[in-house]
Amino acid sequence: MQSQQEILSIRNYNRIYNPTRYYIKLVAAQTKESQKLTALSFLRLIISFEIKRIHVYDAIIIDTLTDQLWDSSTPFQQEKWTAFANDVNEMKRANEELLNRISGITEPQIVNSDFERNFFYGVSFP
Repeated sequence: MQSQQEILSIRNYNRIYNPTRYYIKLVAAQTKESQKLTALSFLRLIISFEIKRIHVYDAIIIDTLTDQLWDSSTPFQQEKWTAFANDVNEMKRANEELLNRISGITEPQIVNSDFERNFFYGVSFP
């Protein structure tokens, strides 16, 4: 098992300080629909992904690293994580709104081709 100090030296700071769109979408997928993400919870998930990427699966290490990184970060970095968390919350809200609008469609759709008919009403197999 690697020590916490070794893990601190291995982790990729760039992925934590500047998460890619992929990581942001991954965070959105990992959080529950009703859960509002905070900057600290966003940071914890990003650190969790990064630590698991190097094959370490210890919640205590993840929590410790999150607290250390948050406490040692600048206000600018904390604002960035807050903005990322807000992006995830907005992404989840927009997705939920879209799904609600789609599920609310009750009118039959006017179709002109087999493709459209199959798209809107599904394909029935014999």
